[in-house]
Amino acid sequence: MIGCALLGAGVVAVSPIASPDVQSRAVRLTAGDPPVPSIGLVIGGSGVPIPGAGYVDAANGLYIDNPLHPIYPGTTYPGVLANGVFTPEGLYPLDGINVLRFNYPNDASGFPSQTTSVGQGLTILDDWIKANNAAGATTTVFGYSQSATIASLEMEKLQGEGLGSSPVQFLLIGDPSAPNGGILERFSGFETTSGETHALPLNLPSLGFSFDSVTPSDAFQTTIYSMEYDGFTDFPRYPLNFLADLNAFLGIRTLHGTYLNGGVDGSGPTPEQIADAHLLPGSESLGTPGSLTDYYMIDQTAPLVALLPKPLQDLLGPALTYLINLGYGDGDFGYSTAPANVATPFGLFPDVDPTTVFNDLVDRVEQGWQAFQADLADPASLMAAFSPAVADTVTHTAVTTLPSLSDIIDAFTSVTSAINGALSGTSDIANALLTSVPSYDLSLLTANLQNGDLLDAFGLPLAANTAIYTLAAGFEVQLITNTISEINAIFAGLGF
Repeated sequence: MIGCALLGAGVVAVSPIASPDVQSRAVRLTAGDPPVPSIGLVIGGSGVPIPGAGYVDAANGLYIDNPLHPIYPGTTYPGVLANGVFTPEGLYPLDGINVLRFNYPNDASGFPSQTTSVGQGLTILDDWIKANNAAGATTTVFGYSQSATIASLEMEKLQGEGLGSSPVQFLLIGDPSAPNGGILERFSGFETTSGETHALPLNLPSLGFSFDSVTPSDAFQTTIYSMEYDGFTDFPRYPLNFLADLNAFLGIRTLHGTYLNGGVDGSGPTPEQIADAHLLPGSESLGTPGSLTDYYMIDQTAPLVALLPKPLQDLLGPALTYLINLGYGDGDFGYSTAPANVATPFGLFPDVDPTTVFNDLVDRVEQGWQAFQADLADPASLMAAFSPAVADTVTHTAVTTLPSLSDIIDAFTSVTSAINGALSGTSDIANALLTSVPSYDLSLLTANLQNGDLLDAFGLPLAANTAIYTLAAGFEVQLITNTISEINAIFAGLGF
C-alpha cells in the first residue's frame, strides 16, 4: 500500500536470490595502477529490478554528473554495471501478488529479513560495496525510491561495522526515508503539541510494511533530491490537513515516477531545474554541524492544482496551494522548513498565527481573482481551456481470424489470476485498516494519556488516520484500475 511508486509498467515476480560471488565483481587494483574513479552502483526503484543502460545514463546525466551541477563527476560504470545493479524491487500488492513484501518483518539483526524485497536488496548492495572496498575502489551508490531506503539501511549497517565514510558516497532521489518528509520516517513516531518527539513506528504486517526507516545524515557523504509534493519523500508534517494528504497521494501518482524523465514532454524535472534546486536547512554545504548530507528540493506545482483547467488554476491555485502548504507548516512552502537533517515525525497542528493565515488567504484569493480576470479578457482561450479534447479518430480493423480455444482458455486463466490478485491485495489492505491501524491508534492514545496530554491523545490518532485512510483509498483505486487495465489488455490480445 504505502511504499515506493512503480517506476515501470511490467509486473516482475522475484524469488529470493543469492548474490553472485563478490570477488568476481570487484574492480581490482595492482601496484602502480593510477587512481581509479568511483565505481557507480545504480539501483532501480520498485518495479525496476534491472535498471538498464538508459536508466543508468539518465541517473548519471541528470544527477550524478549533471554538467550544470555535478555531484560526483567522473563516476564510472564498468562491465555489467553499465546496466545497473539487480535488486528485487518488489512492492506488494501494487505490482502483483507473487512478489516480495516491502520491508516487514525484521530479522534478528534488526534489519529487514531476507523474505523482504528491501532485505534482499540490502544484502546485494552490501556485497557490491564491500567487494569494491576490498579492491581499493571508491563506490558511488545511486538509489531511487525503494532503493534509496535500501541505501539508507546500508549506511546504518556500514556505520555500525565501523567502515569510514571515505570509500562510499551516496546520491538518493525520491527517498521515502528522508529525515524530514520521507513517509517511512513521518510515521516512525509522533510529535506532541509541546514539541516533544517519541518513537512509535506504524507496522502493517498484512502488507509487509514497517515505517521505521530514516536516512542517516552524519554517516557518509550524501546528496538527496526530492520533488516538492512527492508524497513518498515530501509527506505532510501535519496530516490532519486532508487537502495536503490528498495532494501528497496525487504527487505519488504523478511526480514520484518522473525523476529520470528529464523534462521530456513536460514530464519530470529538467537538468536546469535539478541544478537550480533549493538547498534546504540542515545541509552540510550550509555549515550544519555534524551533517554530511546536502538536501535539495525541486519546485513543483501542487498536483491537486495541476488537475484543474488553466483558468481555475489561476483563480483557485494561490489559495488552494496555501491551504495545502499549511500541512507542511508554512503556507508559503510545499515542504517542511525545519532542518532537513533532523528526523521529524508527524504532529497535530502547525505553529501558525490564525490572523496571519486569514490575511494571507485573503491576499491569495485576490491574487487568484486578478489572474482570472485576465483570463476573462480572452474568451476564446477561456472556452478552449474548458472544452474537452477531441479524441483522435480510431479505425478498427475487423478481426479476420477467431482466437483458438486454447487462446480463450489461457485468456480466462489470466483474467482469473488478475482478479485473484486484486482480491488478495484488497483483503490485505482491509486487514491493515481493520486490525493494524486500530492497534496503532490505541498505542498513540495510551502513550499520550500516560503523559496527561488529552489533545494529542485524541488528536494524533485522528491525524494519522486522515493520512492512512486517504492513502489506502487511493492505492485501492490504483489496484482496481491496474486490474481493469490488465484484463482489458488480455481481451484485446484476443481481438475483442
